[in-house]
Amino acid sequence: MHLLGKCVVAVLLVPVVACHEVSAPPALPANYMLVSVNGQPLPAIISPIPESPTVLDGTLFLDGAGNAVVRDHQRVMIAPGEVTYTTNYTYTIKDNKILFQFACVGGPTANCPRSPSGTFIGSHLLLDLSGTANELVYDYVLVMPD
Repeated sequence: MHLLGKCVVAVLLVPVVACHEVSAPPALPANYMLVSVNGQPLPAIISPIPESPTVLDGTLFLDGAGNAVVRDHQRVMIAPGEVTYTTNYTYTIKDNKILFQFACVGGPTANCPRSPSGTFIGSHLLLDLSGTANELVYDYVLVMPD
C-alpha cells in the first residue's frame, strides 16, 4: 500500500513540475541568440516597405544584476551597407515576464519609444520591441554554455 501511495504522488507531481519549468526564466547571467522576427527566420525583413531594413542577426545578454545589452545587426538600404545597433537597458523579471527600461535623452517629457517587454517560453524569450503592441516581436533562443 505504501508503494502505491508513492507512485500516485509521483504521477501527480510530474505534470506540475514540467509545466513550471516551461515558463520559468533562465538562470542568470544568460545569453540569447535571435532566431526570428515576427515569425520570419533570419534574415528577416522588418516591414513590407522596400527601404525597410533586413535583420541579419542579433544577441541579447542578461547579466543577472538587472542590466541587459541588445545587439541588432541589420542591412539597410537608405545608406547602403550593414549596421549594428547596441542598446543598453535595465530590466526586471516577475514570473515569466521581463520589462526593459532605458534612459531616454530629453527626460521624462521627451517623445521616447516604448520600452520593450518580453515573455519567457521554454528556452525562448519573445521580446516585443513595440512595447505591448506585438508589432515587432523578436524571438531569441537561450544559448547554452559549453
